[in-house]
Amino acid sequence: MSLRRRTAFLLSLTIVSALAVLYFVLSEILLKSFADLEEQEARQAETRAINAINELLDNLQSTTSDYAHWDDMANFAVTGDQAFIENNFYNETFANLSLNFVLILNEAGDIVYEQGYDLNREIAIPVPQGLHDHLSDGSILPDTIDSTGGAGGILILGEVPLLIYLRSITNSLREGPAQGTLVMARLLDENAVARIEALSQTELTFQLLGDNEDSHALLSAINEDGGILFRRQNEELLMGYAVLDDVYNKPALVIQVETSRDIYQRGLAGIRLTLGMVVVISLIFATLFMIILEGFLLRRIGHLIGQVIAIRDTPNLSYRIALEGKDELNRVADSINEMLESLATSRTEKANAEAANRAKSKLLGFISHELKTPLSAISLNAEILMETLTSTPNERIPRYLNHILSSTRRMENLIKDLLDLSRLESGEVQLKVEPIGLSLLLYEATDSMSEVFRVKKQRLTLSASHDLPPVRADRERLIQIMLNLLSNAHKYTPEEGEIKVMAQIVGLPETKQAVQVLVQDTGIGLEPGEQMKVFEKFFRSARPEVRQTPGTGLGLHITRSLIEMHEGEIWFESIKGQGTTFYFTLPLYTNGTE
Repeated sequence: MSLRRRTAFLLSLTIVSALAVLYFVLSEILLKSFADLEEQEARQAETRAINAINELLDNLQSTTSDYAHWDDMANFAVTGDQAFIENNFYNETFANLSLNFVLILNEAGDIVYEQGYDLNREIAIPVPQGLHDHLSDGSILPDTIDSTGGAGGILILGEVPLLIYLRSITNSLREGPAQGTLVMARLLDENAVARIEALSQTELTFQLLGDNEDSHALLSAINEDGGILFRRQNEELLMGYAVLDDVYNKPALVIQVETSRDIYQRGLAGIRLTLGMVVVISLIFATLFMIILEGFLLRRIGHLIGQVIAIRDTPNLSYRIALEGKDELNRVADSINEMLESLATSRTEKANAEAANRAKSKLLGFISHELKTPLSAISLNAEILMETLTSTPNERIPRYLNHILSSTRRMENLIKDLLDLSRLESGEVQLKVEPIGLSLLLYEATDSMSEVFRVKKQRLTLSASHDLPPVRADRERLIQIMLNLLSNAHKYTPEEGEIKVMAQIVGLPETKQAVQVLVQDTGIGLEPGEQMKVFEKFFRSARPEVRQTPGTGLGLHITRSLIEMHEGEIWFESIKGQGTTFYFTLPLYTNGTE
């Protein structure tokens, strides 16, 4: 194939590929954005519908509470005086309050009054037997009344859902023992649905959840999708599904919201228009580009391509491109030659870099060891000097010495962590395994830090049984693990916070047992994006509340390495703003354990 045809083919292929990529990008990014927007709009519609149902339930609760806490109602529950009913519960009462059923139970649970009302036909109707069954002796509905004396929610009677609320009957001051229970309910019929649609400004339907495969599949899909499921029926309609629990806190009803896909349709039309314009512009550009290439560049580009192909086909990096002329193509050739030179150089640099990496750990250990001795001497002399000069008239000297002492201690901690890291990475850490009484060791660790917790007004509690079996561990390293975790909890928990340490026996796979220790705090917690990095070397959060607290970012990495050397595991749970709980396990010590 000639260079001209080859160039035309490549240009055409490039344009087609670019259009394909553009279509893919627009479809995956813009259409996804439009889909996210329409899903957000549908989620808001679903939420408005749920809020509208809750508003109806709140109105029902308010009405029930007003009638239940009434001296006349309490008197009727005791005496059964029908004058109270005649004066207060007539058809207009049901219509004004939008009620379908009212039942009054006395203290013994017997129904002393019941009445149903059809809001559409405006006539009295009997109370369904199914509602009697839920209120009868042995049923669980009355047991759902909470400590405030009320309970309510959705109740399914056969194939009919209704809103129901129960309230204990007391006097107007809400004092004294309950004289019975007031029950008010409203059917979720067409009028109720219309009211909910008006409040939520959306179209919706209700679907009962039954004990069948379709209901189970729908419920599972909703739960997997975070509580609200979206299904795109076609390019014009989006369906949203959410589950409503009944008064027994069991899934009972699916609220289905229909949303038109106007945003998606507008986005799709915009993408098609954009692609059409790009195609026209690309064709014009390709024609002009081919004319320019034919007249000025194709021959020399062909020569350049030939040499590049020659370079590709040979592993010899000493090959160099020779091209006549002094223009941009020559600079391209020079750049390729420079690249070849860089590639040749990089091979040597790669070998040098690998050697440097091998020396890094050894150098890190050497530096840490050599710096630790003079820093320890500085720290010791600063302490002695501060004690000597505390009584002198110059009060600034102890303060300055205290800064020196604080700084050297921080440097000692950094060097200690670096030295531990170096030894762990080089395999120099050897465990002195022995049977350890964990309860006493935990007490020693917490007691050694009790003063720093007291200064910060933090509450430190330890819960560990004295009869815990011994664990297989290195005593000094286990204390180091506990002090690292306690120090983290202390640093990132505010004043008057709480830190808990607990230990207990847990089961492991293959019938093995271990002791599980947890350190729980009420501190600042970790963001989701930080949690996967928490055990990395030198990792520290960028949040200001973390940065203002001194630290090396090595403590948790070293802690995990030490626990894994003990054949244990470490993990954590954290919620931002609520705190963090670290767990780790240690194997039990058994006779014959090496």
